[in-house]
Amino acid sequence: MKAGTCMSFCLTVYLLVYTCTALTNMTTYVGENVTLPCQVPDNYKPFTGLECRRSPQNPKFVFVFRNKRFNQHDQDPSYKNRVDVQDKEMKDGNVSLILMNVTMEDNGEYECRVFQGTKNELICSIILEVHPPGDKVEIIGDGRDKDGGNKDGGDMVGLIVGPIGSVIVSLFL
Repeated sequence: MKAGTCMSFCLTVYLLVYTCTALTNMTTYVGENVTLPCQVPDNYKPFTGLECRRSPQNPKFVFVFRNKRFNQHDQDPSYKNRVDVQDKEMKDGNVSLILMNVTMEDNGEYECRVFQGTKNELICSIILEVHPPGDKVEIIGDGRDKDGGNKDGGDMVGLIVGPIGSVIVSLFL
Protein backbone atom coordinates (compact mmCIF):
# COMPACT_ATOMS: atom_id res chain seq x y z
CA MET A 1 0.00 0.00 0.00
CA LYS A 2 1.35 3.41 -0.90
CA ALA A 3 2.27 5.70 2.00
CA GLY A 4 -0.09 8.48 0.82
CA THR A 5 -3.03 6.10 0.51
CA CYS A 6 -2.31 4.61 3.92
CA MET A 7 -2.05 8.06 5.49
CA SER A 8 -5.40 9.13 3.95
CA PHE A 9 -7.07 5.94 5.13
CA CYS A 10 -5.69 6.29 8.67
CA LEU A 11 -6.81 9.92 8.84
CA THR A 12 -10.30 8.93 7.69
CA VAL A 13 -10.49 6.17 10.30
CA TYR A 14 -9.21 8.55 13.00
CA LEU A 15 -11.86 11.13 12.15
CA LEU A 16 -14.56 8.46 12.12
CA VAL A 17 -13.56 7.22 15.57
CA TYR A 18 -13.08 10.74 16.94
CA THR A 19 -16.47 12.03 15.79
CA CYS A 20 -18.53 8.95 16.67
CA THR A 21 -20.98 9.50 19.47
CA ALA A 22 -20.69 7.00 22.28
CA LEU A 23 -23.65 4.75 22.90
CA THR A 24 -25.01 5.02 26.42
CA ASN A 25 -26.95 2.24 28.14
CA MET A 26 -29.60 3.21 30.68
CA THR A 27 -31.83 1.05 32.90
CA THR A 28 -35.15 2.11 34.40
CA TYR A 29 -38.48 0.69 35.56
CA VAL A 30 -42.09 1.04 34.47
CA GLY A 31 -43.73 4.08 36.09
CA GLU A 32 -40.47 5.89 36.87
CA ASN A 33 -39.02 9.05 35.32
CA VAL A 34 -35.64 8.77 33.60
CA THR A 35 -33.23 11.43 32.36
CA LEU A 36 -31.64 10.71 28.99
CA PRO A 37 -28.34 12.64 29.07
CA CYS A 38 -27.57 14.77 26.02
CA GLN A 39 -25.15 17.66 25.49
CA VAL A 40 -24.77 20.03 22.50
CA PRO A 41 -21.12 20.35 21.41
CA ASP A 42 -19.54 23.81 21.63
CA ASN A 43 -19.19 24.06 17.84
CA TYR A 44 -23.00 23.89 17.49
CA LYS A 45 -23.76 26.75 19.90
CA PRO A 46 -26.02 28.54 19.37
CA PHE A 47 -28.12 25.82 17.77
CA THR A 48 -31.32 26.28 15.76
CA GLY A 49 -32.99 22.93 16.30
CA LEU A 50 -33.03 19.66 18.19
CA GLU A 51 -34.74 16.45 17.15
CA CYS A 52 -34.89 13.31 19.26
CA ARG A 53 -36.41 10.11 17.96
CA ARG A 54 -36.76 6.51 19.07
CA SER A 55 -34.17 5.13 16.64
CA PRO A 56 -32.51 6.01 13.36
CA GLN A 57 -35.14 3.93 11.53
CA ASN A 58 -38.16 5.34 13.39
CA PRO A 59 -39.54 8.54 11.83
CA LYS A 60 -41.61 9.39 14.93
CA PHE A 61 -40.21 12.11 17.15
CA VAL A 62 -39.94 11.96 20.93
CA PHE A 63 -39.00 15.67 21.17
CA VAL A 64 -38.70 18.43 18.56
CA PHE A 65 -37.33 21.94 19.16
CA ARG A 66 -37.30 24.33 16.19
CA ASN A 67 -37.32 28.09 15.82
CA LYS A 68 -36.72 28.58 19.55
CA ARG A 69 -39.81 26.62 20.62
CA PHE A 70 -41.03 23.11 21.33
CA ASN A 71 -42.98 21.63 18.39
CA GLN A 72 -45.76 19.29 19.59
CA HIS A 73 -47.21 18.92 16.09
CA ASP A 74 -44.38 16.57 14.99
CA GLN A 75 -44.22 14.67 18.28
CA ASP A 76 -45.32 11.02 18.46
CA PRO A 77 -48.68 11.00 20.37
CA SER A 78 -47.39 8.35 22.81
CA TYR A 79 -44.87 10.91 24.15
CA LYS A 80 -47.22 13.89 24.49
CA ASN A 81 -47.09 15.32 28.03
CA ARG A 82 -44.40 12.77 29.01
CA VAL A 83 -41.20 14.42 27.73
CA ASP A 84 -39.47 17.59 28.85
CA VAL A 85 -35.96 19.02 28.77
CA GLN A 86 -34.04 18.98 32.02
CA ASP A 87 -32.95 22.60 31.60
CA LYS A 88 -35.78 24.67 30.07
CA GLU A 89 -33.33 27.37 28.95
CA MET A 90 -30.94 24.73 27.53
CA LYS A 91 -28.05 26.72 29.00
CA ASP A 92 -24.55 25.47 28.38
CA GLY A 93 -25.90 23.03 25.77
CA ASN A 94 -27.69 20.78 28.28
CA VAL A 95 -30.52 19.24 26.25
CA SER A 96 -31.00 16.16 28.42
CA LEU A 97 -34.54 14.80 28.14
CA ILE A 98 -36.74 13.69 31.01
CA LEU A 99 -39.03 10.81 30.04
CA MET A 100 -41.86 10.62 32.55
CA ASN A 101 -43.99 7.66 33.59
CA VAL A 102 -41.92 5.15 31.61
CA THR A 103 -43.78 2.25 29.94
CA MET A 104 -42.53 -1.05 28.55
CA GLU A 105 -43.08 0.44 25.07
CA ASP A 106 -40.33 3.00 25.85
CA ASN A 107 -37.74 0.21 25.79
CA GLY A 108 -35.26 0.66 22.93
CA GLU A 109 -32.88 3.04 21.20
CA TYR A 110 -33.08 6.85 21.24
CA GLU A 111 -31.01 9.37 19.30
CA CYS A 112 -30.82 13.16 19.27
CA ARG A 113 -29.53 15.43 16.52
CA VAL A 114 -28.70 19.11 16.86
CA PHE A 115 -29.11 21.56 13.98
CA GLN A 116 -27.33 24.78 13.12
CA GLY A 117 -28.45 26.21 9.81
CA THR A 118 -28.13 23.47 7.20
CA LYS A 119 -25.74 21.25 9.15
CA ASN A 120 -26.69 18.70 11.79
CA GLU A 121 -24.90 16.25 14.04
CA LEU A 122 -25.84 13.19 16.08
CA ILE A 123 -25.08 14.22 19.66
CA CYS A 124 -26.39 11.32 21.72
CA SER A 125 -27.46 7.75 21.24
CA ILE A 126 -29.03 5.89 24.14
CA ILE A 127 -30.34 2.38 24.64
CA LEU A 128 -33.02 2.39 27.32
CA GLU A 129 -33.75 -0.90 29.02
CA VAL A 130 -37.13 -0.89 30.78
CA HIS A 131 -37.97 -3.47 33.45
CA PRO A 132 -41.37 -4.27 35.00
CA PRO A 133 -41.92 -2.47 38.34
CA GLY A 134 -41.42 -5.56 40.51
CA ASP A 135 -38.32 -6.70 38.63
CA LYS A 136 -35.70 -4.63 40.48
CA VAL A 137 -32.14 -5.31 39.35
CA GLU A 138 -29.79 -5.91 42.27
CA ILE A 139 -26.97 -3.37 42.25
CA ILE A 140 -23.61 -4.33 43.75
CA GLY A 141 -21.19 -1.88 45.39
CA ASP A 142 -19.37 -0.78 42.22
CA GLY A 143 -22.50 0.44 40.36
CA ARG A 144 -23.00 -2.67 38.20
CA ASP A 145 -25.98 -5.00 38.35
CA LYS A 146 -25.34 -8.54 39.59
CA ASP A 147 -24.88 -9.76 35.98
CA GLY A 148 -22.04 -7.28 35.41
CA GLY A 149 -23.95 -4.61 33.47
CA ASN A 150 -23.63 -0.91 34.23
CA LYS A 151 -26.91 0.35 35.75
CA ASP A 152 -26.12 4.03 35.26
CA GLY A 153 -25.18 3.67 31.61
CA GLY A 154 -21.83 3.29 29.99
CA ASP A 155 -19.98 4.25 26.89
CA MET A 156 -19.50 1.52 24.31
CA VAL A 157 -16.80 3.26 22.32
CA GLY A 158 -14.76 0.05 22.43
CA LEU A 159 -17.28 -1.59 20.10
CA ILE A 160 -16.38 1.02 17.49
CA VAL A 161 -12.70 1.55 18.21
CA GLY A 162 -11.82 -2.15 18.62
CA PRO A 163 -12.76 -3.33 15.10
CA ILE A 164 -11.40 -0.20 13.44
CA GLY A 165 -8.14 -0.49 15.35
CA SER A 166 -7.85 -4.11 14.18
CA VAL A 167 -8.22 -3.01 10.57
CA ILE A 168 -5.49 -0.38 10.97
CA VAL A 169 -3.10 -2.82 12.60
CA SER A 170 -3.70 -5.45 9.90
CA LEU A 171 -2.84 -2.89 7.19
CA PHE A 172 0.64 -2.47 8.60
CA LEU A 173 1.36 -6.19 9.01
